[in-house]
Amino acid sequence: MEFVEEDVTKGHKLPQKYDTIFCRYLLIYFNRENRHKFLKIIENRLNENGILILGKTETLFDSWGSLQLVDSRIRIYLKSHSNLFQK
Repeated sequence: MEFVEEDVTKGHKLPQKYDTIFCRYLLIYFNRENRHKFLKIIENRLNENGILILGKTETLFDSWGSLQLVDSRIRIYLKSHSNLFQK
């Protein structure tokens, strides 16, 4: 397990992808445009079947790109390219 702490406003410097990304209570501080840009970065940094965990007050609704909501109570999203074809 590796924990990485970065300044998200300066971009991601490491080339690897992750199985789990915790992004709790960050999206609420971005406007719509910056939130969209940030989510694309997060989506690209997650491995296939990777998990994104948001804060309880944050939501991507049922899905966003390849991220599909799997637990609305604690805001867990699963990345799966098959989600793109379900719409």
